Amino acid sequence: MQTNAIRLGLLIAGFFTAADALAQRQTPTDMDLRAAYCRPVIAGAINRFAQDAAAQQQHADAVQRGRRIELYILPRLSVVEPKEVLAAQARGRDDTAKLNELLSKCRAKCPESDAKARAACVRQCTSGDEATKRTRDCDNLAWLPLQESKP
Repeated sequence: MQTNAIRLGLLIAGFFTAADALAQRQTPTDMDLRAAYCRPVIAGAINRFAQDAAAQQQHADAVQRGRRIELYILPRLSVVEPKEVLAAQARGRDDTAKLNELLSKCRAKCPESDAKARAACVRQCTSGDEATKRTRDCDNLAWLPLQESKP
């Protein structure tokens, strides 16, 4: 009988500890939201560059950026409110899909004869698009801290 009372007490204490931890979630910072947005954008870049044998350096750079994003955002996910973070990730996925669609259209329009000319043509073709502008912010992660984040 006393053992059941102890178990019940531990169960109740565990419940309140878990509820207290959930109640103390932090509001995501701008950096958290930016990292959450860039996570799927960089994953999309990794996938695009992996399919292009001429883009080995861009692929390696994207993989490195992906690692930096993961080192920052993964510990933060356990302490921030998820609603805004999930919205930022969804926006990143949507913008990546729009960029991929636009890149396909632009590549179809641009000549394939000269790689530099084609790259310039694709850049010009995508330059005015708002989703493209947002995804470009994920190319340079100077805004991320040099070390991984602490939860």
